[in-house]
Amino acid sequence: MFQIILVSESALFTKTFGTKFSDLGYSWSSFEKVESHEKRKDERIVIVDIQSFSMTFLDLGEFLKEYPYPMLVLTPIPTFEEGYPLLRMG
Repeated sequence: MFQIILVSESALFTKTFGTKFSDLGYSWSSFEKVESHEKRKDERIVIVDIQSFSMTFLDLGEFLKEYPYPMLVLTPIPTFEEGYPLLRMG
């Protein structure tokens, strides 16, 4: 089973999703708690709360280069302006 890494500035987001994932039996942690030597590509998925902080798509692209995990980006109201650049990034 893979580990879930939650990336959010919102403590409520992290607590809510972390509790749900724990209830389903998944291991998870917040991105801040992942040690640098643990940041590797192995059975991990990153879930990004794009609404919680001001990250540009350029910043997100750089993040993806540094941490090439499978990634799910969450937003409360998806728009073409958000979705198109994300789809182009893979």
